[in-house]
Amino acid sequence: MSPLFGGVALVVFFTFFLSLYYLIAFPGGVRAYQRGQLSLGDAFLPLSVFATWSLLATSGIGAQSLGNLVELVFLLGASVALFYMRLWFVKLHPTNAVLSLIALYCIVIALVVLTRMSFPLIPE
Repeated sequence: MSPLFGGVALVVFFTFFLSLYYLIAFPGGVRAYQRGQLSLGDAFLPLSVFATWSLLATSGIGAQSLGNLVELVFLLGASVALFYMRLWFVKLHPTNAVLSLIALYCIVIALVVLTRMSFPLIPE
């Protein structure tokens, strides 16, 4: 397989799962936006998952296999669930919106690091 094809395949993979994240998070995001409880930082949550995972993978942390791309699927699923939990929390406590966003980013980045360091080796 040529390096160009591998790079294109990763871009398609990232784009597909990023779109899927936004599609699943869209209904809750619309309601929160209408109530004024959504911030710009919420839109960048899946990008932080991709960026942190890519940084760790290129740094050699964790298993080095394309089979470990499944980690991203699990992490994006977890970040959608955490996003909805944050929306529920902000609905109950609207004064803590910024604090809950910071906590969400910290939890998601810690989850990415823990997953990357502890996920078993998956054969390609």
